Amino acid sequence: MNLSIVKKDIKRNTSINVVLLLFITLSAFLMSVATMIIIQVFGSIDSMYKVAKPPHFMQMHVGEIDQQEIDQFAEGIDYVEDWQTIEMNNIYGGSIWVIKEDGSSFSMSDSLLDMGWVKQNEQYDLLLDMDNQPLHPGKGNVGVPLILLEEYDIEIGDTVTIKNGDYSKNFVVSSYVRDSQMNTTMASSTRFLINEEDFKDLKANTGEIEYLIEFYFNDPSQASKFQTEYEQANLPANGQAITYAIIRLISGLSDMMMAIVLVLVSFSLVFVVFLCLRFTILAAMEEEIKSIGTMKAIGMTTKNIRQLYMMKYRMLAILGCSLGYILSIFSTRLFTSHIKETFGAPKVTTFSIIVPILTVLIVYSLEVHFSKRVLKKIKRISVIEALISGGTQSHKKGSNLSRYMPLTKMKTRSVDLALAIKQVLVKIRTWFVILFVMAIATSIVLIPVNLLNTFDSPDFITYMGQSRNDIVISVNQSESLKERYKQISTILSDDEDVKDYSVEARVVYEAINKDEEWINIHVDHSQGATELQYLEGNSPKNDNEIALSLMNSREMEVNVGESLPMKINGTETTILVTGVYQDVTSGGYTAKMVRPYTEESVERYSFFVNVKDDVAINNKVDTYSNKFGMDVKVTDMEEFVDQTLGGVTAQLAKAVYAVALLSLLLIALITVLFLKLQTAKEYSQIAIMKAIGFSVLDIRKQYLVKVVMVTFVGILIGTVFANTLGEYIVSALLGMIGLGISNISFIINPLVSYLLFPIAIFAIVILVTWYSTESFKKYRIIELINE
Repeated sequence: MNLSIVKKDIKRNTSINVVLLLFITLSAFLMSVATMIIIQVFGSIDSMYKVAKPPHFMQMHVGEIDQQEIDQFAEGIDYVEDWQTIEMNNIYGGSIWVIKEDGSSFSMSDSLLDMGWVKQNEQYDLLLDMDNQPLHPGKGNVGVPLILLEEYDIEIGDTVTIKNGDYSKNFVVSSYVRDSQMNTTMASSTRFLINEEDFKDLKANTGEIEYLIEFYFNDPSQASKFQTEYEQANLPANGQAITYAIIRLISGLSDMMMAIVLVLVSFSLVFVVFLCLRFTILAAMEEEIKSIGTMKAIGMTTKNIRQLYMMKYRMLAILGCSLGYILSIFSTRLFTSHIKETFGAPKVTTFSIIVPILTVLIVYSLEVHFSKRVLKKIKRISVIEALISGGTQSHKKGSNLSRYMPLTKMKTRSVDLALAIKQVLVKIRTWFVILFVMAIATSIVLIPVNLLNTFDSPDFITYMGQSRNDIVISVNQSESLKERYKQISTILSDDEDVKDYSVEARVVYEAINKDEEWINIHVDHSQGATELQYLEGNSPKNDNEIALSLMNSREMEVNVGESLPMKINGTETTILVTGVYQDVTSGGYTAKMVRPYTEESVERYSFFVNVKDDVAINNKVDTYSNKFGMDVKVTDMEEFVDQTLGGVTAQLAKAVYAVALLSLLLIALITVLFLKLQTAKEYSQIAIMKAIGFSVLDIRKQYLVKVVMVTFVGILIGTVFANTLGEYIVSALLGMIGLGISNISFIINPLVSYLLFPIAIFAIVILVTWYSTESFKKYRIIELINE
């Protein structure tokens, strides 16, 4: 019998129950998808790493090396299990041409990635094919890194030609390469895989050899300790040092950012579902107040009545969560295609099946629990009051507001407008539902949109440990470092197109970490640290002061105003920490000083150049690149940020577009649900208005004004929330990832955030409201009054 009653109720309020079902389905769907993405990211990376075996610590080096010295050092450390030195032949992108089968061609001169050409290794750091098996190209063939497919149209069968003066060599693209450590634009380098004979030929005729000195430990967490011992041994270190943790982090960062957005949205949607359930249940109780009173009068207990209502909401929750989970299984591939392409398909395990189901069950449990709490209000309903009044008197407080806005004081306004405003104020608690949903829908779109715009903005360089400049010139070649420094300084000083420039020298010192151990700390000496955005404190101004990156501050366990024991040029001293800033470069472990340094201790110079307004930056970059040669890296700062974070923003954009569409759908559904329930409750009011002379058009206009007015306030609240508390939420999540950022200030695109998206919301609200009130034409006044 109970099931029959539920079926009749669902059939009687089909549209309301369908909308409620869609909300539950969406909340379960998003929670399941976000969980699946996180599991697949780490599952795919782990599966790939088991075969590829990336290094636990890698030191890149340009220049001569003494392999025997490296071997002796590694043999003397007990936790080092194995090591190898790989030769990577870096070839300028402008010398690499791709020739398509139709005869068209293009070069890779516009890429900021270092184009490394390597042969396959024997046991560790293996480059894999698309089946995650070690790839061994034949003579004349080349495996092209997958990362380049995001920027260039390279297909199997195309020809890759290397041209350098009179030397030319052709390769046929035979496969794509999965690289366990250089699989993201944040790695700054990528690797082509060729045959050993072809590698020898290239090495003899073109390019510049860079060594990848790799080590493997019995415990990957020893990487930081090993790095200090390695650098203190004065071994080859003319290049970037990378640890296993950093490799793993940057590999999955783009997909993790997408998962973070979906998790935020799914939690927000769960709250919306709770609100919709509350609104729907209370509306149903008010509509059926006499039925509830009758059931109590004939002896049914409150518990029996609650169970009767709960049966429907349990059925909706079970069906919605089941549909959400099923949809997530089929649609996950849309969000995880990048994971599968970059790392390969993860193995299906019991864990990967059970965890998404558990998250859906949590959503189900929360929705059922919330429904039970709302239905407890049945206990407060008096039999006599229910049978006599037939209402819950839920708007007593709201009706008091009418005293402050009587119609007699609104003679200068339109009657429809006046009535609409008055009715919203009278029933403000009812209209709070749609206001809250509009605020949530606005914030869950604007937070990801603002995050995407921040990552996509040239100003993001301030989160990479640098102030914004036009051009960056980096010199790492230790053999000619002094000469290059003087040459570049002279050229920049004499260049009339240069407005100003500053120089930063990187030097390695030692400092005490939180474990009371001396570890190496990489310090950038310059006068430009004042332009950074500091989390705490300010830039160093004296010789005995230092500013630390967030990650270094945590590693040393020192805060602003505290002293840091350091060894500078072999002399132990105490340095005052004046500021903490954010940095995602060098694993986030950097520092800034203005102290004088010795030229002999410099491992890298960086020139930050600003050109005059009428100078084309890209042309200047080309000019400097040709003038300085291959051992000096010249970068357009804006292009650098764009290419470095291109993979992250591409994945984040997928989530943002999905969330924007979902939010607009959410707004449409909640508007339909609200109007269906509200107009059902206001049948008699509408009938009376028609009887006293209001046309159907007048009444529809009043509803339109009410919805638009509440929507406007909701958008305003959602925008303020997204731009204030939204920053704190995103900052907290980024801090948990360990990216080196803990406080992010959104870079907002006003056109999107304050114009296009609000216009889209208003357009949907107006269309849905006008459609939902179309039924007013069919109302029969006599029947409504009789009811």
